[in-house]
Amino acid sequence: TVTVPSGPTQVWTWDYQQDNGSYAPGPSPFPDTKTRTVTHPDGHEVKTYINRTFSWREGSIEKIETYSAGGSLVQTQEFTYAQGHRIGRMQTANDFTFSLATERQVYQTEAETTLDGSTYTIATEYQTDVSASDYAFGAPKRVTQTSSTAPGLSRVIDYEYTHYRTP
Repeated sequence: TVTVPSGPTQVWTWDYQQDNGSYAPGPSPFPDTKTRTVTHPDGHEVKTYINRTFSWREGSIEKIETYSAGGSLVQTQEFTYAQGHRIGRMQTANDFTFSLATERQVYQTEAETTLDGSTYTIATEYQTDVSASDYAFGAPKRVTQTSSTAPGLSRVIDYEYTHYRTP
């Protein structure tokens, strides 16, 4: 809630879908995503779908939907990820067998937005070889932007990095 001295009070509400049960590798009877819904003061809603599988994708945002105050779907954003190399290990809270779960880098490789019947795509490429001279610790190597409003055209941004492995 935000109150401005000479203006109306603005209220945002959040709805958090709770996790049901716990996960282990293999099939699960629970949905692969949980949702977070934010209702803005003007009545429009933003619904975020978060991956909740027991995998390297856990916690990643899969999709974001924006609805008008009247409930019509206005915009959809969908995200694609790639699994990177192992960056560490951790012992989970109830891990009495000391199996040490593996933590991995996660790369967002594509973001696709649909708005008013048009599709906008951002594809991102990464150097994932940690011994490469241009390794950039998860920063993108190339970003390509395309749109259904301009078929056949794209905007490409190439980034150049130097990975100094010795002082």
